[in-house]
Amino acid sequence: MRGRKSLCLLLAFGIAALPVPAAGQVRICRDRTTLLERFARQFDERPVGRGLMQDGGVLELLSSADGATWTLVLTQPNGRSCMIAAGQFWQAEPLGAPGDAT
Repeated sequence: MRGRKSLCLLLAFGIAALPVPAAGQVRICRDRTTLLERFARQFDERPVGRGLMQDGGVLELLSSADGATWTLVLTQPNGRSCMIAAGQFWQAEPLGAPGDAT
């Protein structure tokens, strides 16, 4: 449970560093169930972590079992869910004790 909580915190703090989509880039937004079903069907991705953001949004990391693909989904307090980032080769890192160098 502690590792999951730490992963969620890392994701929540890391979201601020994500770039804003450039003009012309499409952000895929749907209701959460439809969006997660789409990524499960197309990429065999499932939620592997989530965290509550200060504004009430929920940030979720989806990943395929082998980490070949991953997607970040933000569900806003109004219920709208959007894919905000995606990539390849996700690697889960073991979380050390607070203050440990990585």
